[in-house]
Amino acid sequence: MFYIFSSSIFLFGLAVGSFVNCLVWRLHSGQSLFGRSACPACGQKIAWHDNLPLVSFIFLRGRCRRCHGQISWQYPLVEIFFGVLFVFAWLYNLADIFGPAGIVGLMKLAGDPIWLKARDLWLILARDFSFLAALAVIFLYDWRWQLIPDAVALPAAGLVGALNLFLDFHWKNILISGIIGAGFFLVQFLVSRGRWIGGGDIRVGLLLGLGLGWPLILIALLLAYVGGALMAGLLLVSGRKKLGAQLPLAVFLAPAAAFTLFFGSAVAAWYLALIGY
Repeated sequence: MFYIFSSSIFLFGLAVGSFVNCLVWRLHSGQSLFGRSACPACGQKIAWHDNLPLVSFIFLRGRCRRCHGQISWQYPLVEIFFGVLFVFAWLYNLADIFGPAGIVGLMKLAGDPIWLKARDLWLILARDFSFLAALAVIFLYDWRWQLIPDAVALPAAGLVGALNLFLDFHWKNILISGIIGAGFFLVQFLVSRGRWIGGGDIRVGLLLGLGLGWPLILIALLLAYVGGALMAGLLLVSGRKKLGAQLPLAVFLAPAAAFTLFFGSAVAAWYLALIGY
């Protein structure tokens, strides 16, 4: 049963990755979020058997069946990424709840339904999956068009915040973290009169605060700005960007938040030990 669930979660991740790709494009093009997908090149509706995550791309050799237009490699790469990421989240949380038994130890739970009944495990997975999917949409959208879709950031913030409350996060922790996440960018927005960052970054800060809680929000912000500074330095040195050029901030916030979701507590513990606290 353990292997069946792991395989099912991988397939679920592929489906979510496909949905993320579809959502990004439809939000940008203004299309309805409902209805069948269509080929961006010829506009023809895509049959269900040509819209299977990863499988259809392989069998169609990355081209539309009708017009033979090239299908972007973004689609299978995002799908595979989510399949692997969701399995990682599943194994990580399973190990976290049932102790450091290791992968071999976890496999021995296959005949024991105790992990099926772990309420917190499924709530955590629902929170993590929702959070990661929202971060991916924001990452891809900001990367391609330097905009952040409020239609994703705000509902996702409410959802992950509510799930954290169900996971017994204290409401003050969630509230303070949300204020810190949104306020950090709001102050920059007001001081610069919108020149440094956009209003969408404020909503992303709220999402990170409600999703990560205190003090992990601080780690995510620190990692994002360190990563952004390093990338800006590399782009300046290589001549690909000029001094004063803007970079899409969510491209750094989303990976930093995803990393912090799983490893932020370990980073915090390492830092406290380093300073002897």
